[in-house]
Amino acid sequence: VIEHCDEGNTLSGDRCSATDTTETNYVCPTTGMPCVSTVVDGVVLARQGQAMMNLLDIDHIDVLKSPQGTLFGMNSSGGVIKIVTKQPSFQPSGHIDFGYFDADEFRSQASFTGPIASDRVAARASFMVDSYPGNVLNVYNGDNERINGYQDYGARTQFLIRGAGSARFLITTDYTHTYETTPQGVFAQIYNPAFASVIAPAAAGPDSREVNSNYNTYDLDTNYGYALTADWNIGELRATSITAFRDWTNVQYQDIGRAPGLFIGFPQEDDLGKLWFQQVSEEFRVATQGTRRLDYVAGLFLFEGRDHENYQRATTAYSGGATANYLGFADYGTVNRNGAVFGDATLHLTRHLSAIAGARLIHEELGFNFGRVANVQKTVPGIQPAFAATGSTDDTNYMGRLGLQANLPVGGIAYLTWSRGYKGPAY
Repeated sequence: VIEHCDEGNTLSGDRCSATDTTETNYVCPTTGMPCVSTVVDGVVLARQGQAMMNLLDIDHIDVLKSPQGTLFGMNSSGGVIKIVTKQPSFQPSGHIDFGYFDADEFRSQASFTGPIASDRVAARASFMVDSYPGNVLNVYNGDNERINGYQDYGARTQFLIRGAGSARFLITTDYTHTYETTPQGVFAQIYNPAFASVIAPAAAGPDSREVNSNYNTYDLDTNYGYALTADWNIGELRATSITAFRDWTNVQYQDIGRAPGLFIGFPQEDDLGKLWFQQVSEEFRVATQGTRRLDYVAGLFLFEGRDHENYQRATTAYSGGATANYLGFADYGTVNRNGAVFGDATLHLTRHLSAIAGARLIHEELGFNFGRVANVQKTVPGIQPAFAATGSTDDTNYMGRLGLQANLPVGGIAYLTWSRGYKGPAY
């Protein structure tokens, strides 16, 4: 989701800076949770940061208008980005792509598919390696090191198994690793002449691509998961089960002070943040096949997500003619569980007019813990005194839609709908 930085929605971590005019990982400001849900091969990515990973072998992407809570659950009040990847084929094929671009950017991908056990098992394996030194220079100590770049690599495997009768199983594993040398930001304009002299020879300006920092800022991101999708017929219905596990780890080291050292009036601040998130989910649904007078899908969804994060801020400043060191550490986590039952139906009244209706009932439980320790008893720049808290909440709510769909004689489709979405509690 992309929002403009000047729309008043800028939150910490939205990557807005003097050179970035859009928020590339904007989150809804109401609860800090995503309002647009990202779904990859039927598996919802509960945290928006998970959706920042590189994807391999994309077949197509559907962007669904809001709200989509009936079939896709909470936090899809702004819509859904539905990503579908290519599946294994019993017809052997493959491709290798290499790309070299200006400023030494390199991208490569490879994918191979084919049968591995007669006509019963097919596999697909995909790989990628990307690198880019960056478009910003860190002039600290005259090194002129290129930063704001990245190094990525990842792999994805799929096994398609044809079972007895109509049964079909798809086993998927994926892994991506990203290392980004993202600076805290370059300066388009500096209003304090003293600070301008501190960061020299880096200079501010609308086209500035220089920083002067004595810290190696970086972002380290690892994302992997496993999924089992099973499909089979139950009479005239098609049953689908999607069982999935995902793990996301993120480490960030940022130079908050953005200066090449400690100066009077300008404390040196650096942050180290670590995040671990795991989720497990299960969706089971049955749906009619083909086109009938009444088409419908119904099912249940179970989810648990566990988040653990800790952040450390170190501040060094001149105080009373001496150097003072301040350290703050915050550790917190959440456990989120929810379950839902859902159904959606289309009644074809005539060849050109259909009635649509759907509903989803959800129950969610959320618990959190937070602890902050510091070596100060009062607030100093960037660090607050010790504090601890725990809590929990739960909610039962619903989503739904009612409407009419008309196939126009001149082509196209017209809708008249009422929809209700839902955003769950967050910490």
